Amino acid sequence: MNLEPHHLQEWLNSGVDEKLILLNVRSLLGDEIYEYLLYALPQTARRNDGRLRFGYLRLYAHITNAWWVSGPAQRLAADGLGTVEA
Repeated sequence: MNLEPHHLQEWLNSGVDEKLILLNVRSLLGDEIYEYLLYALPQTARRNDGRLRFGYLRLYAHITNAWWVSGPAQRLAADGLGTVEA
């Protein structure tokens, strides 16, 4: 996975095992941030051509880089690598 060094360090500083980080965390840059962050918006949040409405783009314009975690917490708990809290 694509992971920027500063994102890896942020996770390591939080006490997360490096193997878990490398398996489940990826860095996002540019338009990829919007693809991950806003993927579940209703169709009404998009224009006829499928692009996001300007208000959403303006709301999140300050985000220039981010990270994304994939994989459910339940999988980690099942593997004995974490807990799931209700």
